[in-house]
Amino acid sequence: MSKCHEIHILLVDLDSLVDTLHYGPYSCYWWNFFPEKKSDRSYDCFPIRLGQKMCTKLNRHDFYVSIHHGNRKYAMLPEFQCQGSEFSNTGSTASEVISTVYKLIFQNETRYSGPMVIGWNNEKIVEELVQDVEFFPFTTSIGQYTIFIYSIGFSMHQDWYKAGNGYKASLIHKYLQKPAIFVSRIENDEYFIDIYYDCKLYKTFREATPDRVWKVSKLIQKFSGKQLFGLEDPLICKLLHEYWIPKYAPEQWNDLEIMNTLFNYYLRCRTLASLWTKSKKANNDKEILQCLFGMGFLATIPAHIPNTSRKFWTCFKHSLDDNKKTCNGKHRVLSIIANDFTYEKMQENLKVETHTISESRKHAILNGYGAPSLEKPISQAIKRYVKLGSVLESGEDIEMAIKDISGTYVANLMPNRSQDNI
Repeated sequence: MSKCHEIHILLVDLDSLVDTLHYGPYSCYWWNFFPEKKSDRSYDCFPIRLGQKMCTKLNRHDFYVSIHHGNRKYAMLPEFQCQGSEFSNTGSTASEVISTVYKLIFQNETRYSGPMVIGWNNEKIVEELVQDVEFFPFTTSIGQYTIFIYSIGFSMHQDWYKAGNGYKASLIHKYLQKPAIFVSRIENDEYFIDIYYDCKLYKTFREATPDRVWKVSKLIQKFSGKQLFGLEDPLICKLLHEYWIPKYAPEQWNDLEIMNTLFNYYLRCRTLASLWTKSKKANNDKEILQCLFGMGFLATIPAHIPNTSRKFWTCFKHSLDDNKKTCNGKHRVLSIIANDFTYEKMQENLKVETHTISESRKHAILNGYGAPSLEKPISQAIKRYVKLGSVLESGEDIEMAIKDISGTYVANLMPNRSQDNI
């Protein structure tokens, strides 16, 4: 235990992830899994990065360990190289190369744990190694086989437990007396088994279902195809359900159930902070959202940007408030827009009653948008005509009475006959 405290480790170069290695057929060799799970850790593995370089101080000497890919038939596998003083060594494990170089320098058989001397037991270093990882592979076991799931795809097929195009899993099994990688994948709604060895694709099987493709291969027949794809494992079924990305066409967006599905996936991922987020660092998102809210950005139109829509409703409400609730007051003003917006929209923005909106719509139909009411001006004009001493005895008299009302035209008016002639 004392040696652990004497070891000083420095991450010299982080380098990058490589899709063909970390998410390819041989990806199971490019991830390191923790020996035990922790509830406060959101991932169970971290990548072995191509080009990663560490400096470890042992017995007052610096040992540089870097990671490369192998040569020829090992080209898809990680290779470790250690440089110390004038000595160097290359091998398949960090323990092997650093212990060999240590022996060459100090002439003793001391061996060091590879994960310990390259920082894989150091939480701070591991956090740097996972900082840009978007998807963490996971494993499940069936019999003597470990199934490594390194890509997730989704579908609506309940028989496939919602697995779909893009789903990829691998296991190691002998083929032609050689250890080989068996990749189970779903592509174009078909199931494939790809067999790799010596870092080359040797054979491919293709069928319509997972059970059938494994049956046709005549390999590992004591398990079902679904089991070998990993689809019957409870954890994978749970992850497929959680990772499933719902996709719907715009014409389906009026379906409330579909919209609830979209909402639950994209927004309603609850965390302990009661923040709806898909991020693993919810507290950071919470602080950012609080800051944006305080600055007025969390709105359809940010507070500091001119909002023509808000200005329109505000001005229109002022116009309504300045008029009486009459046919030539609020009804006439509101008739300008009454047929262009919903009841809910006008009630929300103008605080008007349903009856007012209904009467305004009638006004627009009878009199025109924003036009004065025709019925009342005519009756008022006739009353004024009579008060001035005029007599209404013919249609010409009525025309004379209303001639000054703009936009009014009458024709074929007949006088009221004496009731005595009936």
